[in-house]
Amino acid sequence: MPFYKNLRKQENRLFAGRAIERLLALRKQLKKDIPARTLRDTLLLATWNIRDFDSNKFGHGPRLDEAFYYIAEIIASFDLVAVQEVTTDLGPLKRVMSILGPNWEYIATDVTEGPGGNEERLTFVYDRRKILFRNIAGEIVLPLSQTIGGEEVDIKLPESHSIEFTGKTELKLPDGSTAAVKKGQKLVLPEGAHVVHLPEGQKVARYRQFARTPFLVAFQAGWFKFNLCTVHLYYGAGSGAKYDRRVKEIAAISKFLADRAKEVRKREKTGENFILLGDFNIVGPEDETMKALKKNRFTLPEKLYKSNVSESMYYDQIAFMVKRGELQMGPSKKNSGVFRFFDSVYRDDDYPIYHDSIANTDLRDYHEKGTKKAGQLRSRSEKKAYYCNKWRTWQMSDHCPLWVELKIDFSNQYLNRIHKELN
Repeated sequence: MPFYKNLRKQENRLFAGRAIERLLALRKQLKKDIPARTLRDTLLLATWNIRDFDSNKFGHGPRLDEAFYYIAEIIASFDLVAVQEVTTDLGPLKRVMSILGPNWEYIATDVTEGPGGNEERLTFVYDRRKILFRNIAGEIVLPLSQTIGGEEVDIKLPESHSIEFTGKTELKLPDGSTAAVKKGQKLVLPEGAHVVHLPEGQKVARYRQFARTPFLVAFQAGWFKFNLCTVHLYYGAGSGAKYDRRVKEIAAISKFLADRAKEVRKREKTGENFILLGDFNIVGPEDETMKALKKNRFTLPEKLYKSNVSESMYYDQIAFMVKRGELQMGPSKKNSGVFRFFDSVYRDDDYPIYHDSIANTDLRDYHEKGTKKAGQLRSRSEKKAYYCNKWRTWQMSDHCPLWVELKIDFSNQYLNRIHKELN
C-alpha cells in the first residue's frame, strides 16, 4: 500500500487535489481490472517498460510530482514487477520506492554502455513480504558460439599482418581464402602462443552481445521457485538488417535460457522453472519476432495482448518454461491482461489542465525537427495531439503494464503425491 503523506504537505493545493482525484480514479480502475493480491495463493507478476525513467534526455519532461504517485500506485497492485528503461540516475526509482514504503525492495543492473544500451538499467521491484530473493542474480553474456551474428566487415591490412592466439584455438578460414592452408581446412593450434598470418582484404563477421544485457534473478513466491529473466531487446527498424538483428536477439535469449533449463534438468532431477519477460519489441503473433521466441518451446499465455499505448504492437511478453504441473494460471476470471492507465490519469480530455505544465514550450507550441512542419506553430488540435501522443507518455509511459496471475500454492498436489507414494 503506497504512502501519501507528502501530498498533505504540498504547498500547491490545486496540484494535491488533482493528484488525489486521479489517484482515487486509478485505484478504482486497478481494483476493477487487476485481481486482488493474496498472501499465499497467487502471484501477480508484471512487466512494464517505464519510458526513459527518468533522464529527460529527449526534452519532453521532466515528470511532474504526481506521476511518481501514479507509477507507485500501479506497481503496488502487483507482487513483482520487471521494470525496463530505468536510466543512470536511480533517484527517480528511489522516489517511487519511498512512496511504496519499507516492505518493497528493488534489484537493478548497472547501465549498459554503448549506443545500443541507451544508458538503461533492468530492474525488479518486489514486495519482500511475498517475494523471496534466492541470492542468485546475474547479467547474461553469451558464449562466443552463441553470439549474435552481424554484418561482414573488411579487414584493412598491410601485405603481412600477425594476430597472436593463446591457448588451444581453432581457426577455420572461409572458402576463397588465399592463406597458406587449404579451403575449409581447420587449423588446430596446440597450447601455447602462436601467430596466424591473414591475407589483405579478408572478410570476417562481426559478432555482438545483446544491445542491453538481460538480467536473470532467482526468486520464490510460496511453493513456486523460479528464475526470472527480464529483457529490453534491440528494436532497430521494421525491416532489413536492423530488424534481422532484433529477431536474432530474441532467438538468442530464448535459446540461452532453454539450454540452461536443459542443463539444470540433467544436473538435478527436479529441474528449475524459467520465466522470460520484458520488452521484446515483438510485432505480432505471426511475425518472425514471435516465432523467434516460440522456437525454443517457451509457453505463452493463451491470450496475447497489444501492450503499447497505441494498441498496435505486441512488444511486451511473458513466456514460461517450467516443470510439469507448476505453470498454473490463477483462479480469477481474468488472470492476465494489460493495464491501460490513461483511462484514469492524464486522460485525453485533461489536456487543458496540463497545457501550462508542459515545461518545454517549444515542443508544445512548435512542430519538431524532422517533421514536415518543423518549426511551424502547432494548432490547438495539434497541441492536444502532442499532449496525447508524446508528452504524457514521458509522464507515464508509451507501454502499458502486462501482467499474469499464477498459482503458487502446490501443497495439495504435494500431499496427494506423497500419499500415493506411501500407499
